[in-house]
Amino acid sequence: MSNHYTSYLQNPEALEAIVAANLAVIYKIQDTDASVSAQQILPTIKNTIYLENARLITNTDEAEPADYLVYKPIAGDIMLLYMVDTEESMHTLNREHMKEAGIEDEDALYRTAMDNLRQRMNGRVQIHHAEGWSLAQIHLDNDYDASLILLLDEVLKDDSMLPANPVFAVPARNALLVCSPSDEEALQAMANIALQAFEDSA
Repeated sequence: MSNHYTSYLQNPEALEAIVAANLAVIYKIQDTDASVSAQQILPTIKNTIYLENARLITNTDEAEPADYLVYKPIAGDIMLLYMVDTEESMHTLNREHMKEAGIEDEDALYRTAMDNLRQRMNGRVQIHHAEGWSLAQIHLDNDYDASLILLLDEVLKDDSMLPANPVFAVPARNALLVCSPSDEEALQAMANIALQAFEDSA
């Protein structure tokens, strides 16, 4: 929603198109009637605020997100949340979907989602380096860019400018920044970019 509000501030005359785009996102999230297959399950990076918003959208009576959504804590309030992506629509995965897809437990779910992400990555990942720094942006498809933090060792295995354990920031769903932990200028630049993104979305 904050991205749409930022778009409105930049171009108020486009309000109708912005509202339509926002409604399209909501309809995609709410489209949970179609059958679910294991090949449609992908990992996304979200925070606890997103979980609460998902609960409100689905109008569930469950008290805790863990009772109806399937997610995996990563660090702090950041977590891996599983989504069902049919290309035409996208919605959160719940435990009934797991059964429908024939997935028995969360370990198998994690492996399935990672394999699907690898398939999506195949030949599509781009790494854009800032000249003179180790700072880089890793781009996939604007939907699962942030999810690449789960596979950074694979994404960066052939990159000579970045270490296997870079510092990373995810200022937006479609923005994954990485740099060397020993590059102080890059670290400062990354912090500034993340702060600016936060202020723009406030």
